Amino acid sequence: MSIEPTKRPRTETPPAPPPTKPVPPPAQDTPTQGPGAPAPTTPPPAGDPTPAPGVPTEKPAPDVTPERKAEIDKYVTENAGKRESSWIFWKDEKGGEAIGDALTGKSPLGKMTPAEQAYMSQQAVNAWGAQDPGQMRENIKEASERVKNDPQARAALATAMAAPALSDDDAVRRVGAILTTSEISQRNHELFQAAAKLDLGAVIKSYEGNETGLAQRIASADEPTRKAMWDALGDPGRMPQEQQQKMTALLFFSDQKAKDAGPEYRQSMANAIALARRPGGTPQDKLARQTIASNLTAVMNTDKGRDMLLNPENTAGSRLWAMNEIANQTGCINAASFAGFDAAALKDRPGNPGTGKPPSGDKPDEGEVMADMAQMALDLTGLVDPTPISDGANTLVSLFRGDVGGALISAAGMLPYAGDLAKVGKLGKWAKTIDNAVELAARDSKFLEKAKPALETIRGAINKIPESVMNALPESAQKTLRGIAKKIDDALGAAARRAPLVVDDAVGSSARVNGRDVTVGELPTVNTRPDGKLEVTTVDGRTVKVNEPQKYDTRVENPDGSVTYTKKGHTMTYDKNGFPQFDSKADIYLDPKHINSKNEAEHFREANEQVAKALENDPSLADRMGLTPEQVQFFKDGKNFNQSPPDLTWNHHQDAGKMELVDREIHSTFPHTGGMAIWGGGRS
Repeated sequence: MSIEPTKRPRTETPPAPPPTKPVPPPAQDTPTQGPGAPAPTTPPPAGDPTPAPGVPTEKPAPDVTPERKAEIDKYVTENAGKRESSWIFWKDEKGGEAIGDALTGKSPLGKMTPAEQAYMSQQAVNAWGAQDPGQMRENIKEASERVKNDPQARAALATAMAAPALSDDDAVRRVGAILTTSEISQRNHELFQAAAKLDLGAVIKSYEGNETGLAQRIASADEPTRKAMWDALGDPGRMPQEQQQKMTALLFFSDQKAKDAGPEYRQSMANAIALARRPGGTPQDKLARQTIASNLTAVMNTDKGRDMLLNPENTAGSRLWAMNEIANQTGCINAASFAGFDAAALKDRPGNPGTGKPPSGDKPDEGEVMADMAQMALDLTGLVDPTPISDGANTLVSLFRGDVGGALISAAGMLPYAGDLAKVGKLGKWAKTIDNAVELAARDSKFLEKAKPALETIRGAINKIPESVMNALPESAQKTLRGIAKKIDDALGAAARRAPLVVDDAVGSSARVNGRDVTVGELPTVNTRPDGKLEVTTVDGRTVKVNEPQKYDTRVENPDGSVTYTKKGHTMTYDKNGFPQFDSKADIYLDPKHINSKNEAEHFREANEQVAKALENDPSLADRMGLTPEQVQFFKDGKNFNQSPPDLTWNHHQDAGKMELVDREIHSTFPHTGGMAIWGGGRS
């Protein structure tokens, strides 16, 4: 399994609309209060500063005095809808000019403070929002022209013009729908587009915290406005880092027209992506940004590379995979080698969504597991078709920067909505992903370190699913989700018992036994006999009974199938397959030549040599392992390595080639079937 197929179904690619999810207004005989109130039957007269429907009302800043507020209200009422006319027809709109003059201090109101400019801009936008569309557009155009060279006035007017759309987008974020009519939401979108053209920086600042809404608005703007946004996103220090990263990740997928833009446009995109991935200010960060931007630009300037990275018909997962593969390169690349999913440098990469190749071998590798975990994060947040969920934006930023673990931590917040996801058949894929991650974590301590926070978060999220939600799921879905949590529990429990020293270089190598490849680290096959007893298959094909203690002080069966015994003051838990779970000081995976060798002394010798080498390289390891001075001296002397150290013994773990350094007394207290019988060849 890997990232989902390259192409979306045709029906998955919607046009980039202005605002999303408009809902019809309530019936006229049902009064509605607040920002979602429907338009009144009779609109207020032009020039009246009464807020238009859908335009938020804000309290004036404290330093706008009541007297000054009254002056501004009077000016807006008299001038926002001002026209030049003849006795036959209206000749020209003058409201925008009058407001622009006032904002720049060229009216009888005199010079205005920033708070007064903000208040006047809000009142003017309220008035224009009640005008007919043509009149509104003309006034906006004139006012924008008047203030464009005055930074403070320009920012005030742009912020006010963006406010109605921001109100719509905040409603989507809160309740999943715009709470105005489609006509009003379209007018608000026009105001937003004018604001973005006038002062994009002010709009960006006003939208901080709702980057999803801003990305969707910008994606439907004209090319110069979109290019200006990409330029802003690629300019270090232009906006807060978190906002830059969210906007870049979201706009990368929302900007469906980027594929048809020119080279300069693509360069701006690449600069923004590079800054999102390496935002630091060190020389190394700057060099990394240059490399990322150069490589992405080079690939996007090829036809196949542009199609791979920017074609909106490709799934988000496939585009994300390709972008990360290119951005992860540490030097300049040959663009042709990365241009397309079938390009030379990409076609054999783990998780490639374009090859359709199955995973390599019987064991999952890290690349495949990480690709599957990335897809799981995308599934959880619905980001294959981006939605205005803040956790979703955080997830996408993590994936955008190659942090799959962080993405899953963010995405796990969506698990309470697993009922919807179960309906679309995702749970089975996730179970397989967790299976592979757990298996890899058991073999690879470095992968475990990377995956552990994400696995813990997923387990916690599943456990927090309300029982009412869980019980409403199909039985198979409940079983799958609980199974995922259980597998993670088992994996993390095993990790907690992990020895202070692990030498696993031999894991994955194999030996040939009776015509079969036996891999170091592989788990044994355990079956239940007709009499209910367990038996294990040895590497040479024999079956051996799994022994368990016959004499003990207490025996407790645990819910997970394990059994805990006490005897002579010691406690030991045997797993559900009947194998003891020792506290090990060192786990050593032997060279595959020792599999089925029947030479226990040589098994001990190699294990002791590995510990001695590790202690020589890091003497502090002795304290972490809890070794006594006598045991440390044993490893320093290097003699009698065909035996165990004082008071310790080497236990042959049931997994092929694995040796555990454990307490000798505890080992002898609890009888068991060991690895010497399963993979060591037995004792002669």
